[in-house]
Amino acid sequence: MFKISSRAGKVLLVERDRVKVDLFSKNLPSECASRGCGACKTNSPQIEKYYPKSFFYDGVLVGDLIKVETRLIEDGFAAAILFLTPIFFATIAYYLATLYGMSGESLAAIVSSILGGIFGFAVVVVFDKIFSKLNPPQIFKE
Repeated sequence: MFKISSRAGKVLLVERDRVKVDLFSKNLPSECASRGCGACKTNSPQIEKYYPKSFFYDGVLVGDLIKVETRLIEDGFAAAILFLTPIFFATIAYYLATLYGMSGESLAAIVSSILGGIFGFAVVVVFDKIFSKLNPPQIFKE
């Protein structure tokens, strides 16, 4: 159900309370020990991201190579949550609308179903925020 994603990166900027990191690889190849070969930049597109300094276990300086480990939900399970949750809430809203006397083809029943789907997406967003708070990334200096 869960997997660990590991990416290599380079520290671009160290500020008072946050660190700017250039993430450029899904794995940290052994060639990175030579510091500057560029082998891992070809694996995936670069992403610049800010992390709070509290996520770093060791002090870092500009130019340091780091490894970022993130706990993720498996792709199939995440897709099921993302797509089935809004459908479930839309179905429940439609059922409740028809249960309380609305015609199944009425505009009010359809609107309540759409609002139920939007509420389902909101539930997924809240779940994602909670999961991210409970599983912060772990960042190690290489």
